Amino acid sequence: MYATSLRILGDRTLAEDAVQSAFIRIWQCASSLRSPEAFVVWARRIGTNIALQILRRMPEVDSLDESANADPAMDDGSARMDLEAALALLPPRRRTVLVLHDIEGYKHYEIGEMLGIAEGTSKAHLFQAREQLKRLLGR
Repeated sequence: MYATSLRILGDRTLAEDAVQSAFIRIWQCASSLRSPEAFVVWARRIGTNIALQILRRMPEVDSLDESANADPAMDDGSARMDLEAALALLPPRRRTVLVLHDIEGYKHYEIGEMLGIAEGTSKAHLFQAREQLKRLLGR
């Protein structure tokens, strides 16, 4: 849950807040869970939704922000950047769609419902995020 929140939000403090809020919500609503076998899926969805709620409260960043031209070299001088660092440089909406689709396995229609965007917009953000990651990772 923390890894997903960190990837969506791109900030450790916000991710920690999201996980804490998710566990509180899980604790408060645990009695309403009808099938104990569904707990993991249910808890994962709560964590993802809370991270998305926090993301929605953040100021919108232009999709053509300066991170698209960021230098892929890391501070330690290595020629390549690791995936987590590259993900953190993506604009929030692109990063969120990429994480939800490629890492968490959600379908575009589900992502569209979660983010309040069209399915085609989700696909476009995913394509742009992948292209930007290729540039950042030097591939």
